[in-house]
Amino acid sequence: MASEVDIANQALGTINARATIVSFDERSSEARAVRLYYNDTRDALLRAAPWNCARREAYLTLFKALPGTPENPTAGSPTWLPSYPPPPWLYSYYLPDDCVKMRYVVPQVQSGGITGTPIFSVPSYVPVPLYNTQAQKFIVGVDFTDAGNEVVAVSTNQSQAIGVYNRRVTNPDIWDASFRQAMIDALASRLAIPVTGDKGMGDRAERLAKGVMGSILAARTADGNEGLTVDDHTPDWLRVRGYANAWTGMSYAGLWDTPSFLIF
Repeated sequence: MASEVDIANQALGTINARATIVSFDERSSEARAVRLYYNDTRDALLRAAPWNCARREAYLTLFKALPGTPENPTAGSPTWLPSYPPPPWLYSYYLPDDCVKMRYVVPQVQSGGITGTPIFSVPSYVPVPLYNTQAQKFIVGVDFTDAGNEVVAVSTNQSQAIGVYNRRVTNPDIWDASFRQAMIDALASRLAIPVTGDKGMGDRAERLAKGVMGSILAARTADGNEGLTVDDHTPDWLRVRGYANAWTGMSYAGLWDTPSFLIF
């Protein structure tokens, strides 16, 4: 079974560090450097690609609903108020606590059932498809409660929304092989100079970062061959035209984040 300490030690071994660690909490210089970079590196990588080990589907908890919707049938103001979802959206939902990257929002599903006359001893099961298999438009942003507290919310026009997202996976045993190696190499690239004190390790860090980017791009490509027909990649020519930045046209996450520490 792998642990976070095992991942850190493999990263330290990759850069030929003088020592390994037993715990993140120890007072060694290696442990201090690992504590500084580990969590941020993991979360940045989880936001970078549709890793299978991080995918999760969950009902989103309603935060706000525009007056006049089934969830809020009261009469509302003729003009927008801060207590409403941000325009032009009908609903706002709380971003799940374990979400690091929202992939897309889908509508409620209709359950299937046992149908037809059995040919064999086991009756046939005919699943009923989604009401609408297309991802729904959404945007993630900061909103405020009536008490003025900040809330990260997912705004959409979809009622009873289901969120499909990358969750924060802290247990290395759940990571698939590609993400685990990417995490080791990415952490090693960030620790190379702070731990060894050798500025000559910059070339080594760059080579590690390029390897991680290769894993990220492979994961992005593989996602196009699996699951729902949802385009998680925006072509360069559309991105240049500004499509990816037009929030009114967003029907899915669109662009995956590229960690800045992997760019040389």
